[in-house]
Amino acid sequence: MTNMKRFPLYFILTAALVLGLSSCKPEEMPKKPDPGIVDPEPNPNPEPTPNPDPEPNPGPAPVEESVVYYDNLDKVKSEGNGNYFNTWTDGRNMEGSGIEGVSYDGSYTSVRSSYASMGYPGASGVNGVYYGRTGAWTAVNGIGLPTDKRSFKLSMGLHLTVSGADPLKGFQVTLSDEHGKKSHIVNYTVQQYGNWYLASSVFEVVSSETTKLNIRIEALDGGYQGRIDDLRLVTTTETASVQYDFGHSGTPEPSLKDYIERPATLKSNSDYKYVDHRATTYRTKQNVRNYEACYDIRRHNPMWVAYPCHEIYWEGGYTRPKPDPWRPDPKFSESEQSIIYASDWADWPWGTVSKDDLKSPNDKYQYWSGVSTGKYTTRGHLMRSAERGAGKWNNLFKLNEQTFYPTNIAPELYKNVDTDGNSHWDMVEGILPNKWRCSDTIYVVVGCWYDNDEWKLFDAVSGYDKSDKSKECIMPKARYKLVLRTKSGNTGKPIWQCSADEVMAIGFWFPQSFTGEKLSSLPPLADYIYSVSDIEKKIGSEFSFFPLAPEGVKDSYNIKDWPGLSDIAGSSPQSSYSGVTTEEFNPGGKVSW
Repeated sequence: MTNMKRFPLYFILTAALVLGLSSCKPEEMPKKPDPGIVDPEPNPNPEPTPNPDPEPNPGPAPVEESVVYYDNLDKVKSEGNGNYFNTWTDGRNMEGSGIEGVSYDGSYTSVRSSYASMGYPGASGVNGVYYGRTGAWTAVNGIGLPTDKRSFKLSMGLHLTVSGADPLKGFQVTLSDEHGKKSHIVNYTVQQYGNWYLASSVFEVVSSETTKLNIRIEALDGGYQGRIDDLRLVTTTETASVQYDFGHSGTPEPSLKDYIERPATLKSNSDYKYVDHRATTYRTKQNVRNYEACYDIRRHNPMWVAYPCHEIYWEGGYTRPKPDPWRPDPKFSESEQSIIYASDWADWPWGTVSKDDLKSPNDKYQYWSGVSTGKYTTRGHLMRSAERGAGKWNNLFKLNEQTFYPTNIAPELYKNVDTDGNSHWDMVEGILPNKWRCSDTIYVVVGCWYDNDEWKLFDAVSGYDKSDKSKECIMPKARYKLVLRTKSGNTGKPIWQCSADEVMAIGFWFPQSFTGEKLSSLPPLADYIYSVSDIEKKIGSEFSFFPLAPEGVKDSYNIKDWPGLSDIAGSSPQSSYSGVTTEEFNPGGKVSW
């Protein structure tokens, strides 16, 4: 019994212990850290990251400029109205890297202190350039361009007096270079500052062959009695709005279809400078080409002048101004062209009041001389003044005025002149407007042949008295005249659309005399008529004339095809020619090759 009683107590105690252990949750043992895991450092409360100040807005890069040419004309204050832009040197105040060798030219423009420039940035005041009439112009020639810069900015102040005139149409600004093949009219912008405007244009000069720049500023209708000042040319980092290519070796020339009369150069010559002149017609005011010229700046005389003839060019009739308005070609420097004009040419007409009261310029050094007789050599037009009639004897009409440039003039002493003054040259000059004038355009080339350059003259002379500007010039041994037109004269088609049967061409040869002797009678003109192809050979095949003429047209001619020519050509076995060789075609009356 005793054991039985003790067992339950043991059992009870054991059960109690088991129940106690099962009802109490044991404390969890910490896990051993994984030796491959590193506990991170406690994350501190970081300082807030400062918000950086924004970068200042840089804006556009500053424009860098360097002065190439600038003149405010303010070195001396101009008094009065007679200080002409082209001759008054006292006020010139040029600065810039390209001013060496710069020359000034102009017509009906003077430097005046009345109505000085103001308002626009850089307005210099004091003197400005006054434009006395529509068509008045100034030119700054030979500005040297830096070799390492091609972007430029041209600017000037301008003022208009014509009520309501558009400042963008008051003046025409033209750029050309020393090669003279092509010019560009500048489209400029303006900003108004009171009564003055600041005009500017940013451009790029494409060709590295352009090393000098010429700037010409002409008054249009709105620029009448207007003014300019502070003409400035700088290099710039501004973006150019336009590119100018002045037509060098790597640039195609204007399409020959637009210039039927323009000869093609077959043998290049660094002494040749090419130029185009344009102007408006007398009545209808059409802007047309006047003539193109190839001018020899070594001989100081032309190689050829090419021009069209059409009714629009005769709107001013045949009138020649009186006195003759001889003047320099503004696209050439004084050293490049013959000085056969008076230094006071801008004063034309020198006080003339009537045809019977013709005043002379003060400067008498305006001729060629050097022939054995000691007399003046005639200043002979290649294209007649009458082909661009001035309308009135006292009218300086631009189309006509340009015919008096040295680029259209050559020394004239013809061999075939009789004692009455009749000449082959006069015959051919007269027949073109009187007999060959038609509704289709006529194309003409007049040129000079110099042979071996042994006939030497001097320009800027009075008799045998040379001036300090006189230089040696070469007189041509002969001149020639070439004409191309449709046979009917009324096809209404351009030459390049015509067949060979519709077109004809002819050439005339005019030998010259260095002594100016005259003949008792003239030989037949027909003895001096040639095909165009033979004239090409005669002058050494330097040029191809009328290159767009239909094939074969240049190789032949028939005097009877040309109205009125049979009447003046005279008796000759060579009334027609069908392309025989040079050796076969040299009748006794013809000059030698």
